[in-house]
Amino acid sequence: DVAFFQQRVRPFDLFNDRLYRLEIYDYQGTLYLFQDFHHIIFDGGSQVSFSQDVADALAGKTVEAENYSAFDRALDERELEQSEAYSAAESYFDGLMGNCEVASYPRSSRPDSKTQSMGVINSLIEGAEIRQFCRKNNLTENSYFMATFSEVLQRVLRQKHLFYASITSGRVTAEMLSIMGMFVKTLPVVTCASVSNDTDLRKRSVKEAVEQMQQQYIDSQDNSLFPYTKVVEKTGAKAEILFVYQGGLEANAEISAEQNVGTERIQLELDMVKMPIDIVIMPKGYDFGVELKYDTSLYSAHDMEVLSKMYCAFARNCVNPKYSLMSEVPLVNHEMKEEVMSISTGKHLDIDLTQTFASMFVEQAKRTPDALAVADADSEYTYRQLNQYSDTYAHILLEKGIKPDMFVCVMLDRTKEFPLTVLAIHKVGAAYTPLDIEYPNERLSYMIANSESRLMITTHAIFQKKMEEGGLELGNIDILYLDDQNLTRETEAVNLSTPANLAYMIYTSGSTGKPKGVMLHQKGLRSYIGSMIDVLHITSEDRISNHRPFSFDAHIQDLYPALTVGGSIHIMPTEIRKDMTGLRDFIVKHRITGGSYTTSLGVMLLETYDLPLRYMTLTGEKMVGLVSGDVQLVNGYGPTECTDLISAYTLEKGRVYSDIPIGRPMANSHCFITDPAGHLLPVGVAGELCFASVQ
Repeated sequence: DVAFFQQRVRPFDLFNDRLYRLEIYDYQGTLYLFQDFHHIIFDGGSQVSFSQDVADALAGKTVEAENYSAFDRALDERELEQSEAYSAAESYFDGLMGNCEVASYPRSSRPDSKTQSMGVINSLIEGAEIRQFCRKNNLTENSYFMATFSEVLQRVLRQKHLFYASITSGRVTAEMLSIMGMFVKTLPVVTCASVSNDTDLRKRSVKEAVEQMQQQYIDSQDNSLFPYTKVVEKTGAKAEILFVYQGGLEANAEISAEQNVGTERIQLELDMVKMPIDIVIMPKGYDFGVELKYDTSLYSAHDMEVLSKMYCAFARNCVNPKYSLMSEVPLVNHEMKEEVMSISTGKHLDIDLTQTFASMFVEQAKRTPDALAVADADSEYTYRQLNQYSDTYAHILLEKGIKPDMFVCVMLDRTKEFPLTVLAIHKVGAAYTPLDIEYPNERLSYMIANSESRLMITTHAIFQKKMEEGGLELGNIDILYLDDQNLTRETEAVNLSTPANLAYMIYTSGSTGKPKGVMLHQKGLRSYIGSMIDVLHITSEDRISNHRPFSFDAHIQDLYPALTVGGSIHIMPTEIRKDMTGLRDFIVKHRITGGSYTTSLGVMLLETYDLPLRYMTLTGEKMVGLVSGDVQLVNGYGPTECTDLISAYTLEKGRVYSDIPIGRPMANSHCFITDPAGHLLPVGVAGELCFASVQ
């Protein structure tokens, strides 16, 4: 009964106990020898010697006394601490550790328990091809598994120079091979210790990576005279992962059948982990067993199963001949890839990508010419007016020499003329770059020059104000004053836009350097419009508020989708955008049904007022725990580099949320989590978010 013996395993009292327990049990004619040794006096090599001594004793043979003991070795090592070899070993580890970081696997958000105990995950790696690879290239299996594990850590932790721990037998002389004692030594293992730069890292073959690891392990063994404890003292860093290849440590002593004693062995464990994660690789026939032990107060069984499966898949993939470089080898197998793809793909929608926003608007204007299209604080446009005025406007742009895919800077206030200007620019096949009048002139000057725009559209009042501020550099850009234009004159309809044309260029915040101009196309905008209409169920009955600045990509959610289905846009004036009462009054007065807000502002509005909204999209900040009420809330996420949102999560009304996801990918798109090499990561492993779609 394994449980019976497992209960016998318990910690030792170092001051009052013998550091070993040996007990013999006779159960139904079978004798069991129970062994429990404290690790400071006994290691795997000791088990080999002890088993042989037991077998000899049972066979009536004389058990020879040790000529050289663990105590003798301790004295020898004390003398060696004063030697040149000891100093050389210290220098070796100083160089090896360098600027390494501790390989600390991300903690689970929901670990198995609140108190420390040991969890175990067992897996199996097919071994035939790995053994063949190692034999062919004169490599040890230990080195192979350490090299592949190192690569997994580098990719998941996104760092090149990491260290974890391994062990060596420490039996460095012939006289130590058959004695009992604890000689095992801990060695730091450094990932990419011999790789000088990222280019070298990407160009390493699997064979080269294993060779480098093998050489490091040999060198570390040769310098193991300098103890790991001293390495920890000098660096102040302690390994959190122990990785051990346990080959060749089985006790193979033959016990005579005449003694009526079987050879069954039952492995027992103390319910403790040496480090937060302890991985042991063991030969099992032709294959290799992987035993992953973990601290249940830090990790969950699910996360550790993912780590084990990912490592086993990678170790297996590395001997696939289709991959010549280590950087090409994926971390997932076919089954894991299918799971990733199933949750990384948005729903399929039939979206006509031959259409553009301008062509969709023109068709809608024909269907509902007298319906309200856009309104600001002072006046409004019907669909007919917006269509006709934008045609006239487009002819003016053509006369100014604007051609498809040119950029036009737009520096206007929050009025109905902004969407009018955008529509006119699109009708000539060009793209717009919004310039926020609140931006400092240095930033505006950079955007004007960087966008290489031929024309800037503004008003006399705005332009004069910005010039009076000083520092606005215009270069060779031409100025078109909108308030000088007569847009009521009739002209022929025009629409030169195509799906391949650029639609707009929005600049990033520049938090990591110079702002970047992100160029998006009509085809991507058309796909986005279709997706948002589907997510938000936008119809001709919707009256959408525009609260977001036109210089932020979030404004396209408010402006574009509704104008393709007959809804109306209501632009909030600048003076109420930060006024809670003013926002509430605007929503009520204009019978607003939906709109996009920053998460903090939207939540504050919902918690303060009972709003007659059908939906609200919240973006820009992490959505924390809340109770979803009568308003349909959508948590959206998307970087400026993409067409507004790349994912959305619709909250269930009335549900209490503590952890709110960013949702599934938008329709006809993919959101992948990848490692630094661009390979898919398994479900549940953090990495880089990559978006794939029409843009």
